Amino acid sequence: MTRIQKSLASRKANSQARSNQIITIDDHWKILRSDERNWEIQLNGKFQGFYPNVPTALQALPAKMLSEIASGTLKDCLEHQKAIIAMIHKALEVPKFQPPLQ
Repeated sequence: MTRIQKSLASRKANSQARSNQIITIDDHWKILRSDERNWEIQLNGKFQGFYPNVPTALQALPAKMLSEIASGTLKDCLEHQKAIIAMIHKALEVPKFQPPLQ
């Protein structure tokens, strides 16, 4: 195998690994790995922005979500923001360790 073939095989393997790196927030919103340098927020499969890492994308997500659903009143915005944050926390929950029964 030549160096070029090895490089192409490596790129293909890395691309396949990145395609599995998806955080599904709900039926409409996702954060996914777009390439080796960027994470992308998507709404219904449409691009909403690039971010350098997952924490930055998670920080930007509530504002993106809020701009799509809030009607403009402060009370409405605050209520939606609380719901969005709860939804993100639920999507990121890791099951707690359960010791095996004896």
